[in-house]
Amino acid sequence: MAGVPQRPDEVTEFRIVHADTFVMLCRMHLSFVLDMPYKLSKEPENTCGEVPLTFVVARSIRLIMHHLSLEDNVGTEGLFRKSGSVCRQQILKSLLMRGTPLDFKKEGYSVHDCACVLKSLLADLSEPLLTSETFTAYCKIPGLCRPRALPSVRIECLKRQLKAAQLLLLLLPPLNYSLASELLVFLHQVSSARELNRMTPESLALLFTPVILCPREPVCTTLTFCVQQKPKEEAIKAYTERALAELFDYVNEMPETKQKKRFVKQ
Repeated sequence: MAGVPQRPDEVTEFRIVHADTFVMLCRMHLSFVLDMPYKLSKEPENTCGEVPLTFVVARSIRLIMHHLSLEDNVGTEGLFRKSGSVCRQQILKSLLMRGTPLDFKKEGYSVHDCACVLKSLLADLSEPLLTSETFTAYCKIPGLCRPRALPSVRIECLKRQLKAAQLLLLLLPPLNYSLASELLVFLHQVSSARELNRMTPESLALLFTPVILCPREPVCTTLTFCVQQKPKEEAIKAYTERALAELFDYVNEMPETKQKKRFVKQ
């Protein structure tokens, strides 16, 4: 009925009423799926020159997505690839952030201008839309795939990947969750028109993953690699020393022969 607010679904209702329990359950199931402990990281610091996700920013992103999802626009060839006018894009972004009412087409903003502004608004966020704390967990998801396994095993692996992605989305703050959900629906719509716009799911992933997932600060992969490698190196060294000790004991127990003398000399 018109004018009657819809009741939230069971997941949303549980999340609102039992917020802490909801987060705990999501993290627990995620640790099972990914085979890794999942701990929340500290609150990220706001980087100078970048903006937090606010309702004003979310509204601007939604307006752009709605315009681009129109039938005449979503099939535009080179959507998200062609650059458009940088000057017009700066003006458009400024007007959006001020909340100025806009008619994109009448005011001369091309589809490519709007597409670039959408990416720019997402890239300017001080924290990625999918949040930095989920980055490591998302990197684990491709490792769940087993392309050479039996078909039944591959299906189970795909189910685990999907479940992990769903749990990570559920752990997002409410505004991030709603906006990310709308963005994924929009990108699916774009890829569904790939015969016209030439934008496949893979090409969209290459364009949007750095914007909505990758941490704003570079990750020190070299240090991480060294830290991870150190225990392995220590284990190899311990194994070598143990093997040499066993070999020495074995040689000592051999009868006094020329072969034993040659081994001892070596």
